[in-house]
Order: sequence, then C-alpha cells, then structure tokens
Amino acid sequence: MNIDRSEKMGVVSRIAGTSPAAWAAAFGLGVMVIAYLEYRDWIGMPWNLFAMAVVSLTLIPLGAAANNRAEAKCETSTAIKNYNRRALIWTMGYVLTLGIAMTAYNSLKLDGPLLWILA
Repeated sequence: MNIDRSEKMGVVSRIAGTSPAAWAAAFGLGVMVIAYLEYRDWIGMPWNLFAMAVVSLTLIPLGAAANNRAEAKCETSTAIKNYNRRALIWTMGYVLTLGIAMTAYNSLKLDGPLLWILA
C-alpha cells in the first residue's frame, strides 16, 4: 500500500508548498508596505501592530515550506524540524515582545531609566 505524501501532510504544509523563498519575500514585502504606510502617516497605532501581526503569520508557512523542501530532497531530520519549530517560536515571541514594547513606549511616554528597562 503506497500512501501519497500529500495525504499525510497537514493543512499548513499543503498551503506552504516547497518554496520558503516565496514566503520570505511575502514577509519582507509586507513589512516594507507597513513601513511605507507609517512613513506616509496613513496608518498608526494600533493598526500598524495589527498589520505586523498579520504579516508575521507568513512565518508559519515559511517554516513549513522549509521542512517540506528538506523532505522533498530527502535532507531532513528530527533535529532540523525541531530547530525550525524553535526558531519559529522565538521569532513570533520577538514580534510579540516588540509590539508590546512599542505600545508601552507610545502610550506611556517613558524616559530615563524606565526607557532603558523597556529597551
């Protein structure tokens, strides 16, 4: 009984495909669009944080696409999958923490030692 690989894949893996470069480009383009919109003062708080959170969701299929590409080339291991999973968790944590820090800075108008602690 030969099981097709696509039957074993989850929904995110099917959507992600095997091109992590496409998802990285989507993330980069999304960040550039948000920066441009902020530069033109077309969006502000909290919409810029919401937009960044949405764009950051492209990191999930990016990791899945990297794993899919490694599996397609028979170059995968448990260590690589675990590394990609941990990298995704830390990246999403960084984006969340950065959003919290930006919100605190913009709403509390901190200065002096409190600003250094926030940084």
